[in-house]
Amino acid sequence: MQTAPVQFTSRARRALADSALRGAMQNTKGLFINARAKAAEEYGDFEALRERGKQIRNQSVREMPALLREFESNAAAAGAKVLWAKDAQSARDIITGIAQKHGAKIAVKSKSMASEEIELNDALAAAGVEPVETDLGEFIVQLAGEPPSHIIAPAMHKRRAQVAELFANNGVNVGDGEDITALTHAARAYLRKKFLAADIGITGANFLFADNGAVMIVTNEGNGRLSATLPNVRVTLSGIDKIVAKFADSADLLALLTRSATGQKLSNYVSVAVGARGENEGEGPQHHYIVLLDNGRAKMRGGELREMLRCIRCGACMNHCPVYHTIGGHAYGSVYMGPMGQVLTPALNGINHIPDLPHAATMCGACEVVCPVKIPLPGLMRKLREQQVSARARPLGEQVVIFLWSYVSLHPRLYNFVCSVAARVLRFVGGGGVIRRLPFLPGWFSGRDLIAPPGKSFMEMADKR
Repeated sequence: MQTAPVQFTSRARRALADSALRGAMQNTKGLFINARAKAAEEYGDFEALRERGKQIRNQSVREMPALLREFESNAAAAGAKVLWAKDAQSARDIITGIAQKHGAKIAVKSKSMASEEIELNDALAAAGVEPVETDLGEFIVQLAGEPPSHIIAPAMHKRRAQVAELFANNGVNVGDGEDITALTHAARAYLRKKFLAADIGITGANFLFADNGAVMIVTNEGNGRLSATLPNVRVTLSGIDKIVAKFADSADLLALLTRSATGQKLSNYVSVAVGARGENEGEGPQHHYIVLLDNGRAKMRGGELREMLRCIRCGACMNHCPVYHTIGGHAYGSVYMGPMGQVLTPALNGINHIPDLPHAATMCGACEVVCPVKIPLPGLMRKLREQQVSARARPLGEQVVIFLWSYVSLHPRLYNFVCSVAARVLRFVGGGGVIRRLPFLPGWFSGRDLIAPPGKSFMEMADKR
């Protein structure tokens, strides 16, 4: 994950000017929303399920150190080797070291946001290992040299003509041009050769279960299962926040995850692995390394943003976010985008990293309403804003305006006078109709107009009545 400050505003402005992006985002806007609503209605008491999910994940956060130790013990007993990474650099060093130890030349990867977070592909390539993304969306954005724009549908910002051109330019035989089925078959044929040639498979983890040391991955394409079982060496990279106390809780978590992410009752592939291949087993990796990534999560657990650690990475918050569907995922400047990224990115990297993120929201609350584990995302964004103000991390002009507004608000007579003057000035500027711009608020007025006030403040009109 990038650690240098990024200007969200300039990225968002470029996204708004990208007509192809806007078209692609509009085409997918209602897809996930409608599917999720239908799936929740068909389930029955979905709110009760959300509450159970919240309690399960609260236990994970509350008992995280003990659960991780229990997981390590049970996974090791089943033949896996558990390794701990305190930060991104440590995780990269561990995984590239494993690849070099086993002489790996090709690494097939199932979709993993944690591997995007630590920028693993670049590290593997530098170590002489070819990383191959095998999720179709991830494969597309890898060919484009781009990060994912969505945690579930990484290439949702691409249109089929763009995908066909990418394939043709990168040696993927597209056959019938822009036909979606043909494009999918072309990618499948290309990737099948990579699966068969791979020396190491790298996956993420949707959940880690403490009571039996199991790793669970959930996919719709089967690429995760091939990445996990065909190569002789498997690496599972997971944030420590993916820990869950009991495997029995997986039923509720899966019901929440799939319905919230894509509106499915169940994903096509739910794969569970405990340890490595046993002596009497004929398939699976002989070596299974599990890398547990901290990278700021332990610190989060002790702070006021710890509720964000409940997140199960379903993407429902961004699917329902009007800001995300206007600008896409790349504008956020982080591997985690949308409402979840607006909290998680500064929580992991500090409030000075992409400082505009907590403010890139309408605060409509849709993200909290649909979150399967009831994370109060708008409230957490407000806490980040408060932290920025307390640390004086906002622009000087903004700090001055807030100070003046606070001072005026605490002095009623001054407040009434300022409002009276402002009402008359705005009436004059608007010519009695609509205010289309003000010199000190160009950004705000670039996308909206303001009805001119009647020339008197509210208190003046109230006194006359």
